[in-house]
Amino acid sequence: MNPIRISITLPEFHCLAIAGISRRYGALVEGLRREKGRFDIVDFDVAGMIAEFAVAKHLGLFWSPNPGALDTNTGDLSGRIQVKSIDNIVLRLIIRDVDPDDFRYVLAYTQLFYPPFYVDLIGWLWGYERKCGERKHIDMPGITQNCWMIGKEKLEPMSSLVP
Repeated sequence: MNPIRISITLPEFHCLAIAGISRRYGALVEGLRREKGRFDIVDFDVAGMIAEFAVAKHLGLFWSPNPGALDTNTGDLSGRIQVKSIDNIVLRLIIRDVDPDDFRYVLAYTQLFYPPFYVDLIGWLWGYERKCGERKHIDMPGITQNCWMIGKEKLEPMSSLVP
C-alpha cells in the first residue's frame, strides 16, 4: 500500500503551527485536561494539527483548528474521523482502549523537521477493528494506558476512506 503524500507549504506550516500552540494554550486557559493516559506535549499538538489539516485537504473536507478544545469526543474531522500522527518511521497506528469503537482512525506520518514539509497518509481502520493489532501496556511515570498497535499492513488504503 502506497501512502498518499500531502505537501504542506511554508505559509500553511506557519498558520498550523500557531493554531497548534493556540489549541494547547486555549485548553490550558480553560482548565481542560488531557484524559488519563495522554502524554502529549506542544510538539504533538502542532504535528497533530498539521496531520488533521492534511487529511481534510485530501478528503476535501472543511476543517477548523478548534483552538481551546480537545476534540477526542467528536473526532478531529467530520464523520467521526480521528487522526493519529507519528513522526517516526515505525508506522504503527495506536488506538487506545478508551478510544471509541465507532470512529475511523487515520495514521499520518509527519515530516516537519525541515522543508519540504509533508504528511504521508498511511491508511485507516475502524476503532472496532483494533484487535487485529498487538496489545500493549505503556507504563511511564504518571502515565499508564492500554492500547493496540496496528501495523501499516493491516490498515485500509486511504483511497477507501469516504467522509
